[in-house]
Amino acid sequence: MIPLITDAVETVKFAATGATLWNAEKGQEALRDGRGIVATALLGKTTFVLTSPQGLRFFYDESRVARAGAMVVTSRVLTGGDSPDVVTELDGEKHAARKALLNQATATRVVDLILQAVWAPRLATWTSSVLERIAANDTLALTLNVYDDIELLVWQAGFAMAIGLDAVSEDLLASVRAWKKGYNSLPLDIPLTAFHYAVQGRDAILGIIRHQLTLHRQEPEKYQHTLLSVLLAHQNDTLSDDAIVHESLHFFQAITGIPMVIASTLIGLSKTDAKHSLALQKELKDPSSQAFLTSPTTTNVKDLPILSRTVKEALRRYVVLPFRLGTCIEQSEFDGVLVNKGDTLMASFWAVHMNPNVYPSPETFDPDRWIGNEFGLLGPSKSESPLGLFEFVAFGGTTRDQRQCAGGLTAFTIIRFAVAKILSSLDIQIPKDQDFTWKQNLVVPVDGMPCLVRKA
Repeated sequence: MIPLITDAVETVKFAATGATLWNAEKGQEALRDGRGIVATALLGKTTFVLTSPQGLRFFYDESRVARAGAMVVTSRVLTGGDSPDVVTELDGEKHAARKALLNQATATRVVDLILQAVWAPRLATWTSSVLERIAANDTLALTLNVYDDIELLVWQAGFAMAIGLDAVSEDLLASVRAWKKGYNSLPLDIPLTAFHYAVQGRDAILGIIRHQLTLHRQEPEKYQHTLLSVLLAHQNDTLSDDAIVHESLHFFQAITGIPMVIASTLIGLSKTDAKHSLALQKELKDPSSQAFLTSPTTTNVKDLPILSRTVKEALRRYVVLPFRLGTCIEQSEFDGVLVNKGDTLMASFWAVHMNPNVYPSPETFDPDRWIGNEFGLLGPSKSESPLGLFEFVAFGGTTRDQRQCAGGLTAFTIIRFAVAKILSSLDIQIPKDQDFTWKQNLVVPVDGMPCLVRKA
């Protein structure tokens, strides 16, 4: 039984700093003490933070842990709303059916078309605009907040991927900003609160998605490779329009994590030795890489191993999805600790990625740790054993068909293409002390990531 004073202190810290920072602090505590589990209390419940591959294997055992409905309240409301048709469960038959649909939406053929039709032209337009700004200023370099530009580009591409929206209005962007800001707030839907404005933003975005759903039905030939088109093609009695609309919102919400990985890859490169950066530049200029840069596919990305291991290291070092929540459904023991039915479990993906027993010198940004293992989503042991599947968890644990994010490999490919296009056109100089910080539940660049940008 955890003392009430501990519960009160930890709950206040959780509310003040956000789930991400609180989770990281517990992970650091466990790693410092050499433990795979930390017992604490939160929101009136005994809570255990799991910090090792063995702990994640325990977490994903459906006979012991239920992840159904275990989303943080803020995320559940802002992503799923209160619709009875929305699947918020992360286990069971409904989740399996949802996962099967999303796997079809991220099939190789669809992803290749999205790369070429959505991402290639937008990245080309952005890099060209930066070069034009440099020329217009009659200077060799330009100081630019790269993160803000990348974030806007990703939001625009995300709406195109998800719902076929080619032009994103300023009003919609304002709704997205309010909606995103709400993930950092207490779930109090009362006037003048950040969460209230976030709910309004969510509803505005849902209205746009519903309009696009109508257009998809009216002009199906125009929208053949969006998430909406895939979901519509497989609509049945169990997949309502409301479920399709909210699933599209969830898909877009997942895409909004991409800017952080692109930015963290650039920051990570600034912390490696010059030899690695020069090797990557040489790879990008190699004739064998040009096919990926001009007509990207999930196949020809394998012509760029240095790029792939650099992005994979960024996904490890600055994990986008730092934790998952679950509830114990059967009294169990892990690592000598008794976990009772009803206790909260928090799987710390961040702690696994920073575990020195899995990743030697985990604080060091070292792309070469992935040599020979750069293209898939396996951990350093390259093993599909029960534990090997829980070493690299940037997109969740185990395999794509089971618990891994359905769009994990898609996001990995999009990020690699974005980084390749940016670095093949622009020389981005980032201060050596630039890094990321936790801001409530989000990981963001310190001071917005100002960079000195030149023509490559």
